[in-house]
Amino acid sequence: MKKIIVIWIIAVIWIVSFWIEKWYFTKEQVIDTWTKLTKQALDKTSEKLSNIDEKDIKNVVEKTVDTVEKVSKQIIWEWNKEIDSFWKAKKVLMKEVYWNSWETIYCWCKFQWTKVDLKSCWYQWIHSWMKDRAEKVEFEHVVPAENFWKSFIEWREWHKDCVDKKWKSFKWRKCAEKVNKEYRLMQSDMYNLFPAIWEVNALRSNLDHWMISWKDYQTFWKCWFKYSKTEKKVEPTNEIKWIVARTYLYMNASYSKKLLSEQNKKIYEIWNEQFQATKNECDRYIKIKNIQKNENVILKEACEKSWFIK
Repeated sequence: MKKIIVIWIIAVIWIVSFWIEKWYFTKEQVIDTWTKLTKQALDKTSEKLSNIDEKDIKNVVEKTVDTVEKVSKQIIWEWNKEIDSFWKAKKVLMKEVYWNSWETIYCWCKFQWTKVDLKSCWYQWIHSWMKDRAEKVEFEHVVPAENFWKSFIEWREWHKDCVDKKWKSFKWRKCAEKVNKEYRLMQSDMYNLFPAIWEVNALRSNLDHWMISWKDYQTFWKCWFKYSKTEKKVEPTNEIKWIVARTYLYMNASYSKKLLSEQNKKIYEIWNEQFQATKNECDRYIKIKNIQKNENVILKEACEKSWFIK
């Protein structure tokens, strides 16, 4: 009897794990296969157990699969395990993702390699001394690298290996980059990296994407990306909110370091549901998935709803 139960448990774990992690089986296939295996196991037990009706077994299986389905939605999804260099990530993005779609995030300015065409988006720099920065592209972390620091002791404090050739110690971001691979993977995750105008990236810094309540904000002429020095927030246009939301939700779900408060998470979930994925967003998702070798379930679901992928 114990042997049969062990076999049954192994079969259940095998089927359900493949269904959840690889999406190899449909829900119906799981129920049918699990029902057959359970019936076979029961047939080999005592006469009393073998008389159980197959329909009763299937009902139990359906309830169990429904429970597994609910639990599967709460699992931590895959993360970047391929690229652990921020410099390499930027280089790959420029060559393999944006080679035929040269537009910046936030303002949709056209650019070619590192040069921005400001007239294409009617962009005007806020500070005259930032004119040179406005004409250049830098890759923006939608979820700022500074948001990671609370989770890494190497950034908050120090690590004994954070010394240079002259035995001079260094800390913060540079220290975390050197000694912590998880930090490097998070920092280099291409789903979180977008080309942005250098000035916008610099002013945004590590400010939260939120809704600015007062009129005390600045925009970049016809680029309506709002920047509020008073509230220490930025607010993207509606065309950007879904990108911001899905990026935060992906990073928060994929890594062990929780990056969102419950309040922020609710807002981003609303934005995610409110705005459908676009073809450009889904094309970018497929390219990055092929390069980085990890699934982005948030984007996958959004693109499936918009019928851009099957």
